[in-house]
Amino acid sequence: MKRILLVDDEPNLLILFEMELEEYEELHLDTASSGEVALNLIKKNQYDAILTDLTMPFMNGLELLEKIKNENIQIPIKFVLSGNPRDYYEGQRSSLEVTKYVEKPYDIELLIKDLLTFL
Repeated sequence: MKRILLVDDEPNLLILFEMELEEYEELHLDTASSGEVALNLIKKNQYDAILTDLTMPFMNGLELLEKIKNENIQIPIKFVLSGNPRDYYEGQRSSLEVTKYVEKPYDIELLIKDLLTFL
């Protein structure tokens, strides 16, 4: 079973994503509403993939990915979700080993299919 962590401060998105992933028995989804909650989960669990929003209060997605990198936590697949244009973030992409940048609004079904290709 593959374990995925979705990090977003929009509760409706977390619920919608959970509902969409229910049909995939081979996937286990954990959700976090902030970077702090995500970091605590990451320290307790091994994840195959993380999908994180960039814009969140207190600890944004880039700060979360930087902490993951600095603490040598291995998460092979990293998706970044953002309403900002790609060039807002593109300069830091390679140093944080991001697999894919996804601009909002996005189609959740297509996002899941993309994720499954990497898993």
